Amino acid sequence: KRPDVDLTPRTHVLCLGNETQLHAHDGSQYQWQPAPGLNRYDIANPVAAPTDNTIYRVEVTNEFGCKSIDSAVISIVKPFKVALASETYVCYGSAVELPASGADNYEWVNNTAGLSSTTVNAPLASPLVNTLYTVVGHDKYQCFTDTARVNVEVKALPSVKTLENMELPTGSEISLLTTYSNDVVGWKWSPADY
Repeated sequence: KRPDVDLTPRTHVLCLGNETQLHAHDGSQYQWQPAPGLNRYDIANPVAAPTDNTIYRVEVTNEFGCKSIDSAVISIVKPFKVALASETYVCYGSAVELPASGADNYEWVNNTAGLSSTTVNAPLASPLVNTLYTVVGHDKYQCFTDTARVNVEVKALPSVKTLENMELPTGSEISLLTTYSNDVVGWKWSPADY
């Protein structure tokens, strides 16, 4: 009768740098392939610590010389980098999106004032003052984290002041004297009539 290998674990997710023990059964000889990442390739229960996704195969021979082959898939979770702009700006009273990428899950920490959510990758930020926001990214297996920060500068709204309401005789003209802040770069009057 052929050996009943019953290899465990059949599939396993492993954080890079960690290890797991494989278990094959019902044999007197064991031959594992590939050997890299295993502490031994000729025993029933080797310790696997691969650095990349690996399919380990084991050939088991029993005392009668009958052979069976089984395999296990080890998936490796590797470190990542969270990508986030280092700075951006928003007009006072408005919102700006802060898109982060690179992780599976996100948590905005420390100063979260003005954020629409602290658990999404791209919250809307509407701070009232210049604010440094921090996001921590996690992989779905909680193996690794990475942190990124974005400084949101709040730009003041332009100020403008013109004449108070006035009454004019029909057909007369007046200059609309206006004072404004130095950051004004354009004008649009309405209505355009007259």
